[in-house]
This record gives sequence, C-alpha cells and structure tokens, in this order.
Amino acid sequence: MKRIAASSEERFWRYADKRGEDECWLWIGTKSSKTGYGNFAVRSPGGAMRTVLPHRFSYGLVHGAIGRGIHIDHLCRTRLCVNPLHLEAVSPRTNTL
Repeated sequence: MKRIAASSEERFWRYADKRGEDECWLWIGTKSSKTGYGNFAVRSPGGAMRTVLPHRFSYGLVHGAIGRGIHIDHLCRTRLCVNPLHLEAVSPRTNTL
C-alpha cells in the first residue's frame, strides 16, 4: 500500500502544543541549543529540504507571505510560541527595541 505524505502544514501542527486560543502554543519539535528557537524542515518547490523557523512558518500560514527583511516579533516574548495571534510582522529595528 502506498503511503501518502503529509503536507508541511499537517506535519507542522503535529509539533505545536496548542492550548487555549489566547495562550502560547509551544513548539515541541526540534530546537536549536544556540538560539532557543525551534527548527522545522520543509520541502521547497524545487524538492530540496530547507529549515525554517516555526514561528515564521506559523505566521505565514495564517497571515500570508512575509516581506523580505521583515522580522516576526513574539508579542508574548516566548521564543517557542507559534500561536499566530502572538506574532507580529515588524521591522528589524522595532524587533530589537
């Protein structure tokens, strides 16, 4: 029997510990010991695998494409949060402040 591969979106949500709508949804997948952010592998249109930050992937799923040079700020200040309601697209300067 041929196995049907799950979409990137389906795989992504398997690694999000979704609680209440207003609470942080913590990334329980792979994490970077250096940065404290999560990692998520997706297949690009050309077929190659690449690693993305889960909070950016989550934001993109709900809000659409992220402009070049734009940062995704965690309004909740929790690096592993992937709740799209806790994420905001901002300039690098705003994110640093």
